[in-house]
Amino acid sequence: MKKTILFCLLLLGGVTAFAQPFGLVSKSLNPTDLKGKEFRYKGHITFAPGDTASTGHLWIRVDLKDGQMGFFENMEKKPIRATSWKTFEITGTINSDAENITLGLFILGKGTLGADKFTFEVKNAKGGWDAIALENGGFDQANTEGTPDKWNVKSNDYSFTIDKANPLEGEGSLLIQSIEKPKPIFENGPEILLPKPSLKGSISVEEALNQRRSIRDYANDSLTIDNVSQMLWAAYGVSDSIKGRKTYYLKTAPSAGALYPLEIYIAIGKVKGMKPGIYHYSPIRHSISSITLGDFRSNLDNGQGMVEQAPATLVFTAFYERTTSKYGDRGKDRYVCMDLGHAGQNVYLQAVALGMGTCAIAAFSDGGVSALLNLKKEETPLYIMPFGMLVKSEK
Repeated sequence: MKKTILFCLLLLGGVTAFAQPFGLVSKSLNPTDLKGKEFRYKGHITFAPGDTASTGHLWIRVDLKDGQMGFFENMEKKPIRATSWKTFEITGTINSDAENITLGLFILGKGTLGADKFTFEVKNAKGGWDAIALENGGFDQANTEGTPDKWNVKSNDYSFTIDKANPLEGEGSLLIQSIEKPKPIFENGPEILLPKPSLKGSISVEEALNQRRSIRDYANDSLTIDNVSQMLWAAYGVSDSIKGRKTYYLKTAPSAGALYPLEIYIAIGKVKGMKPGIYHYSPIRHSISSITLGDFRSNLDNGQGMVEQAPATLVFTAFYERTTSKYGDRGKDRYVCMDLGHAGQNVYLQAVALGMGTCAIAAFSDGGVSALLNLKKEETPLYIMPFGMLVKSEK
């Protein structure tokens, strides 16, 4: 618990890396007329925890000059586990030298947290309480993305929606729900651990950008396992990890919500020391495992002669639900396509740096590729990128 609360304290103090599963809602208040005053911050919460370790929290932080922190409370000692609507409260005094006030709520772990009827009050000179406006404090209104209007949200594992069906009061309540990411099970052949990718190239990023082209002719040279390793890592490999209650892996390509909907396969034809076949790439282990052995480059060709000519071809697929479970149709219509573009550009630039060429292809038989790769029904093929050494005239 100490590590969890410490993380949240650091997070609420401005750290943006996600080392714990959490869903955060916040807004800021101007402290000009509130300095030195006693306050009470209330919220109505109901929580359906997914396990015994999951908790809900109200929180408030007062920022001082030079990045210092004043009053801070996040209900560390009395976290919320109420399974029916109850009122929770934080009281204290706003620092006389306050520069900003940030408040909100968050959920740690799995479950569904409902929130409604949030208020902020300060004590007046007569001992009574004056209400300070919290815009959309009842969580009645959603913005264009479906999250609570006038509030900021931050999460890598949660959805934020306005529940119009069962509000505690008014037109709606906030629902924060943990997202169960589908984890495909790949029943593949023996694993081949790939060589560690190189982090130093022979040309600059600027040179690679300037030389980037869609190359459709490749030399009749075999590739090496190092070439394969480098291309797969550049496309979607792991660049770092953040360890907490569970480990989060950062990849070479950005992904909306860090949901990483893509999978990568490679069709190997001419790679020294490797059997021709279709392989699936595991970014976390930086390894490949065979789906089926044999030279199937012509099966991927579909009239695109460059695929059969190239010694190896990457195939990108997507599990849309990984993204739509959080972002809805916007995830499928926009975010997955953006993720694919990021990864594809990585392949282009890495090919240039290795003296190779590649070309992104979307004209192929979806059904044929799905059957060849033995894709699951929830998995959609999106991109084919053959790659190989440049012919002499293109070097």
